[in-house]
Amino acid sequence: MLKSIPTTVRIWLRLLLIAIGVMWVGRIVFMMAYPQFYTSLPARELLYAWLTGLRFDVASALITITIPCLLLWVPWFRNWYRKLGIGLAIFSVIVFLTAATFIWSDILYYAEAGHHLTFEVKGIKKDVVTMLQLVVTEYPWQLVGLLLFWFGLGWTVFRQFLPLIVDDKFTMPKRWWSWVITGLTIVSITVLGIRGGFQVKPMRLTFAFRGDNVLAGHLALNGWYTFVTTAFANEGKIVELMPDELAFQRTQAFYQAPGDRFLDPKFPLYRSTSAASPIAAPGEKPNVVLIIVESLTASYLASFDGSPATMPFLDSLAGQSVLLKRCYSIGTRSMEGLSAILASIPNLMGTPFMGSTQEQTKVKGLGTIFNEQGYSTYFIHAAKPGSMNIMQIVNIAGYKKFYHQYDFPKDQFDDHWGVWDRYAFKKMSNDMDTLREPFHYGVFTISTHSPFLLPPEFKPPFPSTMPRAEALNCFANLDVELRRFFAHEAQQPRFKRTIYVIMGDHTSQIRPEGGNEARFRIGALIYAPGRLQPQVIEEPVSQMDVEPTLIHLCGLNTTHASFGRSIFDTTAHNRFAYFTIPGCVMLRNHNRLLINNLEKDLGLFNPGTDFSEKMNLLPTEPAIADSMRQDLYGFYQTAERLLNNNRIIPLIEK
Repeated sequence: MLKSIPTTVRIWLRLLLIAIGVMWVGRIVFMMAYPQFYTSLPARELLYAWLTGLRFDVASALITITIPCLLLWVPWFRNWYRKLGIGLAIFSVIVFLTAATFIWSDILYYAEAGHHLTFEVKGIKKDVVTMLQLVVTEYPWQLVGLLLFWFGLGWTVFRQFLPLIVDDKFTMPKRWWSWVITGLTIVSITVLGIRGGFQVKPMRLTFAFRGDNVLAGHLALNGWYTFVTTAFANEGKIVELMPDELAFQRTQAFYQAPGDRFLDPKFPLYRSTSAASPIAAPGEKPNVVLIIVESLTASYLASFDGSPATMPFLDSLAGQSVLLKRCYSIGTRSMEGLSAILASIPNLMGTPFMGSTQEQTKVKGLGTIFNEQGYSTYFIHAAKPGSMNIMQIVNIAGYKKFYHQYDFPKDQFDDHWGVWDRYAFKKMSNDMDTLREPFHYGVFTISTHSPFLLPPEFKPPFPSTMPRAEALNCFANLDVELRRFFAHEAQQPRFKRTIYVIMGDHTSQIRPEGGNEARFRIGALIYAPGRLQPQVIEEPVSQMDVEPTLIHLCGLNTTHASFGRSIFDTTAHNRFAYFTIPGCVMLRNHNRLLINNLEKDLGLFNPGTDFSEKMNLLPTEPAIADSMRQDLYGFYQTAERLLNNNRIIPLIEK
């Protein structure tokens, strides 16, 4: 039967199997080199890592063989294949040996970096000779092993092309349409395999990780895949803004609260916290409900000095809550906001946490923290699985249960994004009615997003002739659903044992003349009925402050590495909020906004009076600009070092 298969197809299949074999050999050596993978991972997680790794191995193998095999699918004349054979064989051997070298180098690199090879390889062009010398002197026996493997692999790959060279072993399709069918089949398999399947989003590094078990994710990946898929990515540039130690010290000073103790110099923000709750009795663990509202812009709320009064119920709730008057998103996309809220992680300039090599970095999100404290953890994002990377973010943050669109009946779909917010809130309420306390339940709404659809039964209060009417009507509808949700909550015994946090992921439809103050200022409040007295906090706070704030309010004794500080920490001084857009980073303190591009200051403004940022204060306030720049650079360099070098949380906490 094999003889009836065209020679080119047989070569392709054999090369694919060889490439997969190389990936598996690499993973076996990788696991043996680092015992923590088989000593720390439960058998179930170990099996999951290998099965997930097979998915990445197939993609890596297809990446390896695709370019060398391109010429196999051109219908050359028979004698031309013999001329091509040697050239294709040599080229294929070079590609295979390159892949093997990256896998071998990755095994060595992991010991230093704590993550797989990625785009940073491009940064060693000027140090190639030095790196080769280091390899020869520090890893001589490993180098010998690589050379022996090279020899065996090269000969094995070269042999697969002999049928092209030896005439009596070469068979071709007999009909022209066979070429078309064969070519389309191979292309389809290649595209499907490299993208990792039929899921909404093509496979990326984050698909290797589930929950907070970063070791399983690292075992599933290989250095060839992580390099090839990030080599041309738009990664944040490696910066040297000040000495690392100074940057770390400045950032630690911002975030160290009473009861905090930094644990490991290699992980500068990794700390233990013994929080004395301002609202809970010793040993009591309040429930926590987190409602993240798509595009909740501060200017949509009268309680935030907005106009018109789009959400009267939420405004009334704000009057009973701790209102965060100057709360800022860290970016302008949902995946950036969710990473900050759920795991207290910033994004670098041009490099969000999700969608970059930083996905390999171990973090300790809200789900993981609450799981360790005996909470059950749930999250709803009622869109398609993988939409906006939210499912991956929630998994990395450690939530045990995630609900998406296909967990709801089809008659609850909005025919665009997913499920109407009404049904997401209803499911959350129904679940909480039966959950064992304490629990932490999060939801990320979807309906207040373009194209701003409304349920048929809702009567929009704002006329279509009004500016932004579609968006305002969607927020008015969400307000109705929040009113319904809290009316149910108020009737439950758990109501006064629960902390409710409502916060936007980013802003929406901000006019350019509004300035960066308006572009990043979101609606945010904390409501704990009968426990937190209503107040307005005017100091700048960030989405990254949510994690340490909840640790504080719940009185948890835990470890974390938050890029934030509890908003109820009265010892905090010089608070600031950090946010970024492509090409710029910004720092907002109590009365100034600094805009910088990591090379120079671009502007210094007083957002309290200069809303449109027309009066640049750099010429008149150089000392203030210098002080803020040092704060910004210290923060940014700390974030860059920790995120890109996997230094947020130790892989194995002691």
